[in-house]
Amino acid sequence: MPVIRATETQREFELFSAPAIKSRIRLLGVDMRGGFHYHTLRAVEKIKKKNPDAWIHAFQIPPKIRFARHMLSSSQGMLMPYFGVDSYSRWVVPPPPVPLTKDKINVFDKSGWGVFKRKEWTGLHGKKLTCTCPMCKGQNLDGFYIGKVLTVLSRSKVHDHYAQQDELKKASESIRKHQYGRLIKTKKYANMFVSELKNRLSLEKKF
Repeated sequence: MPVIRATETQREFELFSAPAIKSRIRLLGVDMRGGFHYHTLRAVEKIKKKNPDAWIHAFQIPPKIRFARHMLSSSQGMLMPYFGVDSYSRWVVPPPPVPLTKDKINVFDKSGWGVFKRKEWTGLHGKKLTCTCPMCKGQNLDGFYIGKVLTVLSRSKVHDHYAQQDELKKASESIRKHQYGRLIKTKKYANMFVSELKNRLSLEKKF
């Protein structure tokens, strides 16, 4: 499987991926380099439309989307199918330069496809967990965050895996039925991102 790095422009990605596309590959990897590279994703979208049978996997996907210079609460991984990506892997990052604390750990919220730290989650849901995955079942937020920092971090990663796997199954089914857009509208933070994206696209067309 060839893997193409995300680029700053759509044209660059199209040029770098052209040899692989011409060879009619069935698998294509995209290295997102730990960010939301919009122009690369637009190029991927075009590739998928022309080659619907090709499987596209995105590497190095961060928890949240950084769009138009600010961080959004939307889960970046859950919105990859919007651009034609079939599967993805989360990013691998070095240890943080400052000590990690429990309050800095991000947790995926399957009810709205958002990603939140503990205080943000408490503000939205109180101590209730919105997930019934094997990691969360039978716990409240206090139970989820009990233990050492690395224990909680590991717990959050396992939760993210189970919760996102369940949601991606729903997304795949909705895509097969051509109802992915309808599903996104039921997911608050995914819908907020798509609405902002459409607004910015309409502004770009005006200018």
